[in-house]
Amino acid sequence: VAAPGLIQSSFNVLTSRECGEAFEAQSRIANATEPIVDLALLLGKPFAVVPCCVYGRFFPGRRMPSGQPVGSYDEFIEYLMLKSPTIQIAELPFEGRNKVLYSCSHGAVARQENIAESV
Repeated sequence: VAAPGLIQSSFNVLTSRECGEAFEAQSRIANATEPIVDLALLLGKPFAVVPCCVYGRFFPGRRMPSGQPVGSYDEFIEYLMLKSPTIQIAELPFEGRNKVLYSCSHGAVARQENIAESV
C-alpha cells in the first residue's frame, strides 16, 4: 500500500505537468470514484482519480457497451474511460491498484447520456 504522501505527490506532479490546476475532491470512500468523475466531467473540470474497488453488486446498473455488468477492476477502468474521450490513464509509481484516470479538459465534453444514467 502506498503512503498517502506518495499518492498526493504523484497527483501533484501529474496535474501540474499535464493539466495545470485540477478539480480536487478527496474521498476515502471507494464507491465515490464514479460520482467524482461524473461531477468533474459535468462541470468541465480537470480531475484525477485512482479507482480501487468495483463494488459490482452495489451498482448493478453499470454496464459495458456489450450489456455485460461491470464486474472486474479492468472493466471498471474501461467503463470509466468510456465516459469521455478526454479521460486518459497513467500508472503511479507504487505496487497495487496504481492506475490513475485523469482528464485535463476545461470544457464539459462528457458523454452526457452516460452521466445522466449513473447519477
